[in-house]
Parts: sequence; structure tokens; C-alpha cells
Amino acid sequence: MQKWQKEILKKNKDKPMSEIFKLHNKQINKMKFKIGNYVYLKTDVDQYKRIVTGYTVRDSSEKVVYLLSLGTDETSHYECEISNEEDIIIKTSN
Repeated sequence: MQKWQKEILKKNKDKPMSEIFKLHNKQINKMKFKIGNYVYLKTDVDQYKRIVTGYTVRDSSEKVVYLLSLGTDETSHYECEISNEEDIIIKTSN
């Protein structure tokens, strides 16, 4: 069991498991990016296309950290760092 799962259970110990799963699923449904989506890092001057390969729910289901792969490298990023679209201005001003 991951740390965030233990935190959810601890904070919601009086709730039935079905309610706890609803909390987790509610956060997943709010996610802007899904596994398999192609995305770009807003700060990447080369604007390499990356793929969402996973996610971790942090802080008792309040924050999602996305796992992005580029070749054999996998990095972790918050939603605010990621874009659906390539930033041509950043790429061409390099």
C-alpha cells in the first residue's frame, strides 16, 4: 500500500471503503492528462514530445504527479508543468 493510500484510509477511517475509493476516483476523473497521451513540458526549450506513462496521487489525493517518458528516461511533473500542445515560440527562439 502506498503512502497516499494509507493517508486516505487514516483521514477517512470512519467511512466505508466504497466512499474512500470514490474520493480516489474523483481525483483521477479530474486529471487533465491520461496514460498514453502525448504531451510537452512547458519549460523544455527543445519541446520534445513525451508520453504519459503513469501517475502518482499525492497529499491524500489532492495532487497528481504525472510520469512522463522520453526514450528510456522517465521524469515526474505536476500538471501545471505540462501542455497538450507544442510551444513553437519557445522552440524557435532557441
